[in-house]
Formats: sequence, structure tokens, C-alpha cells
Amino acid sequence: KGWNDLTRNDIRAFMGYLSRAGFSRGSIARKLAALRTFLSHLCQVGDIERNPALQVSPPKVEKRLPAYLSLEEVRAAIEGIDTTNVLGARDRAMLELLYGSGLRLRELVGLTLARIDLDTGVVRVTGKGDKERIVPIGRQAVSAVRHYIRHRVVATAYDTPFLFLTRSGRPLGPSGAQDRVMRHLSRVTGHRFGPHALRHTFATHLLDAGADLNAVKEMLVFKDLSTTEIYTH
Repeated sequence: KGWNDLTRNDIRAFMGYLSRAGFSRGSIARKLAALRTFLSHLCQVGDIERNPALQVSPPKVEKRLPAYLSLEEVRAAIEGIDTTNVLGARDRAMLELLYGSGLRLRELVGLTLARIDLDTGVVRVTGKGDKERIVPIGRQAVSAVRHYIRHRVVATAYDTPFLFLTRSGRPLGPSGAQDRVMRHLSRVTGHRFGPHALRHTFATHLLDAGADLNAVKEMLVFKDLSTTEIYTH
């Protein structure tokens, strides 16, 4: 067939072939999206008159359970960090904040000293859409951050407001923070778990301990309760 002869049924037959070949729904949806884009390009350059792929709905993608750690794994990852040096103290403070409050990675590295109130145990973070919110962080995180700040004040040679710094005293970026978190988590799990796994773990352990689903939704800053319900695994 020529491109102009393609019909909706041809596209559906192609998706059926992919399904029988063992492709997942997510893979089939991506291939359909690529086909739609290609056919739209052919429409724009005048090679075909219409895009039949736009008449075909993508398969409903199954929701995967989020990766999370057990309580024992989290404890081993955090307590296994040597906090007698500034980098170890920093890494423990990062893990305690991620696990104790469900922060996103960019929210973590964006923290400044002025946004932390250790007396009341809260931090002010700027999340998606530049929306600011106040997040409770818990006693363990407060203790870890206090310990790190004592090391940080002695170690840093730069005048920077950011809480988490590199070895040279510059602000720690998202990739650097992710690398450190993954290193500590993989040490105890054998898997490449990143900071987002601690956000999933935070939600999972809260619900497991009897927390209200709506409360967890608010702490994770989800708009839709159905997004939070995946953690009821």
C-alpha cells in the first residue's frame, strides 16, 4: 500500500501484530505516537491528505507499582553512612530528609539555610510550578541536619545560602545528589534505587503505619487521590 492508502484498520492491525509479538502496552503506545508524528509530517509536506493514526486510541498502559525499600533497608542505608566527615554528614542529612518528608530531588538541592527551621522541624520548599509549601521533616532529619550544619560551617569556603554543598564548598546539583543517594541505597539493596525510591518508600511506610490516604496525598502534593492510591499496594 502507498501512504495515502493507509486506513484506521491498518493501524489497528499493526498494533495487534505488536501485541502478539510480545510488546508491552507502553511500547505499543510509544510506537503509535511515533507513527502519528511521522504521518503528521507527511501531511505537512503534502505527501498524504490525512493521518489515519489519529483515529486510533493508544492502549491503556498498566500502572506499575513504585519501587520502594523495606524499613530494614532504609535503616541500614542511613545508619551505614560514616558521619565523622562532612560528606558523610551531608549524605545522611540528605537521606533523612528524602525519607522523612518525601521531598523531590530538586526540592532537596534547592534548600537554603534560611528555609530551614530546625526548632519547629519544618522546611519551606519550592516544588513544581514554583509553588512553595511547608513540610514537616521529623526528629531524625532534624538531628542529622543539625550535625551536618556544624560540619558545613567549618568546611565551606564559599559564601552560599544553599544547604547541601560539594567537597569544594559549592552548591550540590541534582546529578551529584542523585549519585550519592544511589550509592548508599545500592550498597544495601543491590539495585540502582534513586532519590525517588525514597519518596515512594516514605508514602508506602506512612500508609503501612496507618496514615490517612488524604494526608499522604497532601504531603506528596498530588492533585488527584487516584495517584496516591497506587501506594496502597
